[in-house]
Amino acid sequence: MSTGTIVAIIVIIVVVVVIAIVVFAVIRLGKNRRLQRDRANAAELRHRADADALAAQEHDAVAARAAADAKQAELAAERLRRQAADTQAAAEDVRARSEEQFHKADEVDPDVQQQPVAAEESQLGLAPDSNRPAVD
Repeated sequence: MSTGTIVAIIVIIVVVVVIAIVVFAVIRLGKNRRLQRDRANAAELRHRADADALAAQEHDAVAARAAADAKQAELAAERLRRQAADTQAAAEDVRARSEEQFHKADEVDPDVQQQPVAAEESQLGLAPDSNRPAVD
């Protein structure tokens, strides 16, 4: 082999090695860019996940507050139902005492001797007896 051939072979080998190095560098650079892009995407996804987790916690807090408000409203309603029942019972007691006082007054009043019969008839839906004198 001549020196020209040997030089040509060495030049070809050097060119192939340089091309291989360039291809390797380009591949590596592309891979590094893809890794950086993937890292940026992962960071963005984590940021969104954090925001979603915070929003979920806020929704949980709102739901818990609404449940507490509903429970408080239920307790208030139960308290009002009991108060209404107590007030109704008190009203019935007052009504009974009032009727008892009317009956006592009728028993004491000499002009109301026949009125209990007329009252009973009117409660039964009977027409008052026309032969009885009206009591005012």
